Amino acid sequence: MQDGNVGADGELEAKVLEAIKSHGQEGIVQSQLASELGIEVKEIAKLVMKLSRKGLIKKETVTIDGRRVTKLYGVPRKIRLDVKLDTLVEIPCFTCRYYSDCGPGGRWSPRDCIILNEWLERKVQERASRSS
Repeated sequence: MQDGNVGADGELEAKVLEAIKSHGQEGIVQSQLASELGIEVKEIAKLVMKLSRKGLIKKETVTIDGRRVTKLYGVPRKIRLDVKLDTLVEIPCFTCRYYSDCGPGGRWSPRDCIILNEWLERKVQERASRSS
C-alpha cells in the first residue's frame, strides 16, 4: 500500500505542471505560480526542482521591472516514432495533387484528409496484426 503523502505529492506535482503548461510559451514567474495555486514559495521551489530534473519544465532567470526572477515554461513531450524509409515513401501526401496547397487551416488539410486518414488506419491495423 502506498503512503498517503506520496500520492498527494504526485497530485500536487501534476497540478503544478498543468498550471505551468497552461501559461504556454509566455511562461509564468515562479512566485506568481505560488500565488496562483495558493502554495508556499518554498514548496513550489521543491516541486519545480523535481519537474525540472525530470525534464518536464524549463527554468529561466529573467529580469522584470529591475528584479531577477525565475520564469517557468512547460516542455513539450517527446514522442519516439520508429519510422522506416519504406514507410515514408508510401505516405500519400508526397504524390497528392493538393500537396502544395495543403496545411493546417487551409482548404486542404492533413487533419481532414480522407486519403491520409485511411492510409494511417491501414498502417495501424497492419502494425496491430504484426504485434498479435
